[in-house]
Amino acid sequence: MKINVTTVLKAFNGTPHKDFAEGRTTENDLTLKTAIVNSLTAIFNDEKPNGEESFKRGQLAHRVYNSNSDIELTAENIADIKRLVGKYYGPAIVFAAYTILEGGTEKPK
Repeated sequence: MKINVTTVLKAFNGTPHKDFAEGRTTENDLTLKTAIVNSLTAIFNDEKPNGEESFKRGQLAHRVYNSNSDIELTAENIADIKRLVGKYYGPAIVFAAYTILEGGTEKPK
């Protein structure tokens, strides 16, 4: 499935979510690309990925990071991304990201 990773994630009221991950102080709009890369490169307390899993996540994060628009993602890629975005972010951002990853509109309804 082709996903436009440059899409800005929107709040329920339609305003852009801001990128405050990892202590950032800028108020840049949060794109799906940033949310995916942040999630894929994070290490969570409840997991200890082996080298192969870490490599696969890094490889996918690199592909997404270097994409400037649409990127082809497999069903497995999307499932992995959703799992990790769901662990990294709260419900409002998860809703916005999942809506796009599941082929929905850019703006949550």
